[in-house]
Amino acid sequence: MVVFQKVMGLDLVGEHLPNCPPSEARPAEGRYFRFMRNGHLIADNFKSHVELGKVAATCCKGHALSLVPGTLAAVKQRVAEQPFFRKYGLATLSLSFTHGKLHHDQECHASWWRPKDLSPTRIVDEQLASLYAPTVTAILETK
Repeated sequence: MVVFQKVMGLDLVGEHLPNCPPSEARPAEGRYFRFMRNGHLIADNFKSHVELGKVAATCCKGHALSLVPGTLAAVKQRVAEQPFFRKYGLATLSLSFTHGKLHHDQECHASWWRPKDLSPTRIVDEQLASLYAPTVTAILETK
């Protein structure tokens, strides 16, 4: 895995840790959703648990961002599992292999280790939260 990252010139968050990203992680590719606390497309909605001080820097998964794989059905399932997400907004991202590595660790969850120099807000395709549909619940009702 380190060979792939170095050949591609990627310097991924968390890669200083042993087996991070894990060997099961694959090059990022596809459409994903990111929950946003306040529904606004700001950098604070793209901070890892390590960056937020919620877990120790020695936690590999703590360096990754949580994403939901590509369909609104998966978003609905994630909201059913974790109802507090109803109050969040959504952003869609289209990832390619230059955007780091992903590990699908649950049916409706993927951990994303991005390059250190990548600002996730720059690769957002669409912000699905607005003044008219500020929450996931409202978004899902309109789709």
